Amino acid sequence: AFNTGIGACVPHHMRPWLPTMASLLELRRPLLLTCFGPHEARMEDAVLRAFRADFTKHAPTGFGHVIEADKPLSVCNALFSWVCGGSCASSELKQRVLPYVDAQLRGAELLIFLKEAPSHVTILSDPEGCAHAGWAEMYDGRFVPCLKQALEEDDDGCRGVQTIVRCSMATLASACRSSRRLATA
Repeated sequence: AFNTGIGACVPHHMRPWLPTMASLLELRRPLLLTCFGPHEARMEDAVLRAFRADFTKHAPTGFGHVIEADKPLSVCNALFSWVCGGSCASSELKQRVLPYVDAQLRGAELLIFLKEAPSHVTILSDPEGCAHAGWAEMYDGRFVPCLKQALEEDDDGCRGVQTIVRCSMATLASACRSSRRLATA
């Protein structure tokens, strides 16, 4: 059982799992996927449908779990789905389906970045003065766990500002790679 993050609605975290998911589907072995909650289950279902995977409807896990304050919409690993193979031949999965799903996520990543671009510009133009406010604006006041931990532990000696700038730069770089890849497709 594992949580791949393919339902996370964060394309640059989802895309790296696509080749692994294709390989796991090719093996046609039972696979138990967990996800945080209904919002991630819907996206996970969409990705699995795009892969033409055979999977069960998400159900409550019954696992012990922790409610995380920074995830108000969910309980960690609250839902699961069984996956076992799919209806695509191996060649179709690798040559058509995987590139199609990857292109969809790259397009989504670019649109998300364009929506968040003003906040990233604000963060990068004045990190000391605007990093926290810019990040909070993009994520409705919530912080992703690694950033939350950095802010709580002050891991960079700068109240997490360097971490926020690194995240903004990583998002910018990923969006640029996606837009370049979409332009050449």
